[in-house]
Amino acid sequence: LATAPPLKHASRVHFHAFTSEVMASISLYGYDAARPGEARFARLRLDHPVVLVPGDHFVLRQPAPVATIGGGRVLDCHPKPRQRKADTFACLEQLKKSSISEQLALRVKRRGTAGISASAVARESGLTGEMAHHHLRSAIETQVIVLLSGDLFVSREALQSARSQVMTVLDRLARKSGMIKSSELRSQTALEKAIFDFVVA
Repeated sequence: LATAPPLKHASRVHFHAFTSEVMASISLYGYDAARPGEARFARLRLDHPVVLVPGDHFVLRQPAPVATIGGGRVLDCHPKPRQRKADTFACLEQLKKSSISEQLALRVKRRGTAGISASAVARESGLTGEMAHHHLRSAIETQVIVLLSGDLFVSREALQSARSQVMTVLDRLARKSGMIKSSELRSQTALEKAIFDFVVA
């Protein structure tokens, strides 16, 4: 709000969403305080779990003196762990301005060679499995996203990366021995079974 005091990085705030109220710590991207009337990306660490999906709105209030700071919109309830801040910031920028179909494709792409199950995509997006499939249909038809084993989504870039990993390890093992076991090849690439099998096939 234009009338609110500056919001500092690492502040403690009251988080309100629907009928839920919980204390939260706020991490501002850029670390400098958010000035009145300014819009910023932030990561909120809630003291207790709250059921939220992307697009849900929330309000932040300062504990004392009690006053409304402002509000926002949820972009991501399942951020990728141990991701560089610059990558997270870029991901949030994309999520903010993308269509539902583009958001789902982005959620698949950021999982890399690990891929993501259809149920996890649905859970992250707050959609039913059927609706998640519906929104990813065009990305699958253009092969931007590939569906493996009927349940695992992976991006085309990730499959290319997985293929490179397999070829690199295959080349290294071939120099040591003429006989290469599939199990040994997979253990050295550390790829998901469905992705490994697809690449080898």
